[in-house]
Amino acid sequence: MTTGATTGPTSTTTGATETAGSGPATTAPDPTTEASTTRDPSTTSDPSTTRDPSTTRDPSSSGPGVPDVGVGFCGDLWCAPDEACRSCPEDCTCPLPAGLVGCPLEVTTSSVTGATDKNGPFNGVHAFFAYDASFGADTLFVYVYDAGVDLPASIAGEDPALHRLSVYTHRSYDDWIGDDDDPSPSDLVKGGAYVSVHARIDVDAKLGSWDVPDPDDPPRLTGWIHDADPDDEAQLDGPFDAVFCDALVVWVIPE
Repeated sequence: MTTGATTGPTSTTTGATETAGSGPATTAPDPTTEASTTRDPSTTSDPSTTRDPSTTRDPSSSGPGVPDVGVGFCGDLWCAPDEACRSCPEDCTCPLPAGLVGCPLEVTTSSVTGATDKNGPFNGVHAFFAYDASFGADTLFVYVYDAGVDLPASIAGEDPALHRLSVYTHRSYDDWIGDDDDPSPSDLVKGGAYVSVHARIDVDAKLGSWDVPDPDDPPRLTGWIHDADPDDEAQLDGPFDAVFCDALVVWVIPE
């Protein structure tokens, strides 16, 4: 399409002169007419139509083949074809590995211990990890269960005597491995009684099959949980070998 194309026929007699015997009349360009037909301002692109703010991205959608009609850079809340989830996580959500399925109860191990006056000693021997699925796995959770719990009932949320440490850290999937430099408040619960703790998750490695589901070799995270506050009563500390559990994935639905 040529912007500014003429919209109708122009006069062929304006400014014409005839010379006897010279053939048909020739048309001399009229500067006034020429200027008006070269670019009619009424036919130029309307700047208001080049970017419709109402078409900016719904943050829940992304994918290749959709033009970036935001402001054209990483952070405009639109996953453009030239952006990628690794290079622009603000706009594009990375798909998680296909192996993150299931919740095997028999392969989990941990040795996280501590004690509080309210809840008594904690002997954490079962460890699982999950994530917050609401915003693209930007929060990692590690759950450690006491040796005395009914594990299947606790995982299902049906154990009234639940004794569990819940630790989380605001780190996106690509940053799960590493030390937790900004510990978040966590909790230690026993039978409905909660104690606030400031535990830190340091993740050393990913083990198992992450890209392909394999019940015999499920995804695992290994590392250490420390109490980050010397004034915390619990003083939780110890290594964990946590297996993925999809039953513990968190979904937050905004009201």
